[in-house]
Amino acid sequence: MRNFTQPGICYRPIADFEYPCHLALASRRRELSPAVRAFVKESLALFTDRALSDPA
Repeated sequence: MRNFTQPGICYRPIADFEYPCHLALASRRRELSPAVRAFVKESLALFTDRALSDPA
């Protein structure tokens, strides 16, 4: 995925994932859709919570 370059795209690793796969989340910086904004917000919160709870 890092070879797919678009302005404003940010790639983040997912810590402690059990299965080898690539998962990407992308959205427009100035997204107007409340549903998309809520999805991105919740996805980032889950990622942050999981990253912070990693004992390593």
